[in-house]
Formats: sequence, structure tokens, C-alpha cells
Amino acid sequence: MKRLSKLTRRRACALIQLRSGHAPLASHLYRIGKATSPLCPACRLEPESVKHFLLACPRFAATRTRHFARLGRRTQSLGFLLGDPAATRALFAFINDSGRMRGTYGDLAKGVNLDERDETRTRHTQR
Repeated sequence: MKRLSKLTRRRACALIQLRSGHAPLASHLYRIGKATSPLCPACRLEPESVKHFLLACPRFAATRTRHFARLGRRTQSLGFLLGDPAATRALFAFINDSGRMRGTYGDLAKGVNLDERDETRTRHTQR
């Protein structure tokens, strides 16, 4: 939970929804009656689950490589991507560049510093 407290509310919500499988992806939206198909709208090859979106969708292969390559083989694990602080910046950059959740969360990569919420708090208390 310490990791979540350092994130903006929008990023924390996105991360919690990805971890719980309740992210605005086709599989979940279909399950709750908000989409007509569970298939991934980007590739139409299989249901768009969190695992498919982050690790397997061929449409986002280049984006995935661009953001996750420097982190090595660990990025082939959902547990690492969604749970390790070392992956946070790359995860949000990937999600943002995919454009897949922009309608729900807006620009998740906005502001380079992931600790911007804490910095804002600190600035307000120092006044």
C-alpha cells in the first residue's frame, strides 16, 4: 500500500483496477454488460484481459518493447509489472502510449515525477 500512497489518485485507481481485473478492458466491460464483445479491440485475437493487454497483445508489441525492455525479463510477469515499484514508471508510460485507457484515466504519464502528489502536499504545508 505504501506504493499507492505515492501515486496520484488517478494512477492509484488504475493500478488497483489492473490488479483486481476490474480495469476498463473489453473482458471486464463485457462481463458487466458495458461491451458487446470480450475480444481485444486492438487485435481481435483473444479476450482483452489485463494479462493480454500488458503481456501479449501483438498490436502493442513495439510499445511494450519500448517501455519494458530496459527492465529485462521480469516484465513478462504480471506480478512484477503490477507490484514492483521499479516497474511503475514504465507501466504508466506503456498504458498511456497504448491510448487504451485514456478515455477513463486521461494522461497517466503526465508529470514525469510519480511522487508529484507528495510534493504538492509538502509545498502546501510549508506555506
